[in-house]
Amino acid sequence: MPTIGTHHEIDLDAITTIRRSPVLEMLESAKSILEPARNPEWTDVVRETLGSAFVSRLRECYEPLHGGQDLAEFAFDVDDQSDLPGFIDHVESLAPRRFLFLVLGRVFPESELPEEISAAAVEAFLAARGVRDDAQHLGADFSWCDDLPRMQSELVSLWRDYFNGVFRLHKDENRAEYEKSIRELAEIRERGGALELLRAVTGHDWLPPPVPEDTPYRELVFVPLRHFAKSHQMYFGYGNITVLYDLRWDATLQSQQQERHRRILRIAGALGDKNRLKILQLIAADDFKYNGKRVAKCAALSTSVVSRHLKQLREAGLIEEHSPDNRNVLYRLNYDAVASLSDEIVRYLKDL
Repeated sequence: MPTIGTHHEIDLDAITTIRRSPVLEMLESAKSILEPARNPEWTDVVRETLGSAFVSRLRECYEPLHGGQDLAEFAFDVDDQSDLPGFIDHVESLAPRRFLFLVLGRVFPESELPEEISAAAVEAFLAARGVRDDAQHLGADFSWCDDLPRMQSELVSLWRDYFNGVFRLHKDENRAEYEKSIRELAEIRERGGALELLRAVTGHDWLPPPVPEDTPYRELVFVPLRHFAKSHQMYFGYGNITVLYDLRWDATLQSQQQERHRRILRIAGALGDKNRLKILQLIAADDFKYNGKRVAKCAALSTSVVSRHLKQLREAGLIEEHSPDNRNVLYRLNYDAVASLSDEIVRYLKDL
């Protein structure tokens, strides 16, 4: 019986399931609108249907909530993951402390939360527990707690508009993709067990400690998502671990991410030398006017050293060559490569 340890020994095979969750799909697809680099087509559909004003409202509502990162927790407060109108009604009916409990990640017992909810009360509550500067709460804006009912009402209104205007009409699209993804993960589990499935989706074979500590995990659920801003995300607590994963994160996308990683390292290595930066400055100042000898003279370096530097800059894609007479090689800065570097880094860091 394969087990994995946290504070408890867990038989992963006995507690693991793979299934869809329309509620989580709706929440995560709405969040992905604010990161259009991963889902540009879906963002376009929403803008064309609901307008830019809806996207602006969504951004304003989501920004204090870690860009919507905290909102998946609301899905774990309902049993029926397919009843989307019922889910929205449930969120609308939540008492203020329950709403805050979910936004804070279900980490603190609901009974311990402030009776009267305000930004100052929440700040003091977190500070008293020494977690105000933890990663989960660092920089978080709790000013909305001064009018929590307004935030709750706006969130519900956004989700209703989103569900009725867009998501309801498209939620059954790509059914074959979901079924294919679930089938592929089921095959991995059948071949190597739930531990191998965990490795395949998350890249590691550990689980976080239970929250609360005396509540062992009873369920590990893998949920495929079509409109998702990450390769995977893990939520846990109160006996459940849910791993959301991008069903498009296949071998092709993984290969693209690996190549992006190699490209970033090549460029970073090429830029990590003051002489190569000096050479780039010279070349950028006058396109196709510098050959190796002129670079060496202006940079006060030997031609052999410059030749090695130019080779590394060329292999990193930072410079381009041109030979007007098939003898003399002139250099030009690759502006596209430099301009796209920051975007490449962001895409890599965000698994885009």
